[in-house]
Amino acid sequence: SEMCIRDRSTWACTNKPADCSVKDMKDFFDKVIYFPYLNYSSRKLVFKQLIEKAGGYLKENFNISSLALLSKGYTAGSFQRAINKVLTERRKTQLAQRPLTLAEFIGPLSSTSYTYVDEDAKIRAFSLDITGIKARREDRERKKEEEKNNKKKSTKKAKK
Repeated sequence: SEMCIRDRSTWACTNKPADCSVKDMKDFFDKVIYFPYLNYSSRKLVFKQLIEKAGGYLKENFNISSLALLSKGYTAGSFQRAINKVLTERRKTQLAQRPLTLAEFIGPLSSTSYTYVDEDAKIRAFSLDITGIKARREDRERKKEEEKNNKKKSTKKAKK
């Protein structure tokens, strides 16, 4: 059977979404799947799962909270690259005698890609715009302002 236009998908990916035209993207794509940065809880969970998947394990006293805090601005891909640098085959054989420490991850993580605060702000602004959240917030604020003005007008009329 012949393939019709609805049978096709177009995927796009960028590390500079703020440089894109929101209007053009909305006009071109029917659906957008957005993958935001991981929040603190997600970073804890992802680190733990990636370490275990790589053949490592964390002792109960491992400070995963500090690792999650230190990793703000890094992507899951950066986590994976850092974990791969730490959990070599040799290091995995030493885990029973020498458990993983927070310090082991800091250097490898710092050598991966990081999103700086100004770049993060641009990405967040783009995300609010492309998902429609910005427009909904502005609409809600506009309606609140209109209601407030209408109440003032009705109060003035009642006083006359």
